[in-house]
Amino acid sequence: GVTPWVLPDAIPDADFFIGLSHTQSKEGQRIMGFANVFNCYGKWEFYSGKTAYFDYEERTKHLARLVEETLGKLQNQLSPTPRIIFHYSAKLSKIDRNSILDAARKISPQATFTFVWVNSHHNIRLYDNRPETDGSLRRGSYVEVAYNKIYLSTTGYNPFRKSLGTPKPLEVTVWIERPEGQPKVSPDLRVLAVQILNLTKLNWASTDSFCGEPITLKYAGNIAYLTAAFLRQSEPFNLHPVQEKTPWFI
Repeated sequence: GVTPWVLPDAIPDADFFIGLSHTQSKEGQRIMGFANVFNCYGKWEFYSGKTAYFDYEERTKHLARLVEETLGKLQNQLSPTPRIIFHYSAKLSKIDRNSILDAARKISPQATFTFVWVNSHHNIRLYDNRPETDGSLRRGSYVEVAYNKIYLSTTGYNPFRKSLGTPKPLEVTVWIERPEGQPKVSPDLRVLAVQILNLTKLNWASTDSFCGEPITLKYAGNIAYLTAAFLRQSEPFNLHPVQEKTPWFI
């Protein structure tokens, strides 16, 4: 019943973050989807997801249904024009994003929806050859490589903590979907970097709050991993509904 720590200030340009994840069955043909919800202060709200597999070919339809369900639970907390950001680590196709967007618009037609793909599976490494560093790019630094893509260092040099891991940046790509009739805007990549970095300061499962990935993905991934482990022990497996509002996965 205790709320873990949150950020002292609101994360800019965001009302809610929704981390999307999935887990696969042993044969890899069936998956389960999960959504983890955080507010602009990094407070964990709840998660959505069923402990039942669906066919991989049907993922687009089920992801849309999952998002619609999740936003439905949030509806009473949404302003008329909320800013909702989806985080995911497994790349979504344009069809997947459009399906999710259509479902989300049913709940909040005037919202601004942002899709953020956080990719850690790449071969890019960034270094800093200044003598005051350890050779890695300082934590919080980022490099713009496209109008909607940055490489963000979350585990690089930090004068206060020496053991944040190898200097492997996150590849972060963003798409912004504004309400119908409003002009398109280019993403603010500095704000994007600030959002991701703030969400790496909330690792409640450790005495060190910093981690290499945002908790939107870390905890969604934890839920997927643990649920898959439970299913391997006993299938069918059902999690009590009260657990959806309890951070049992920490």
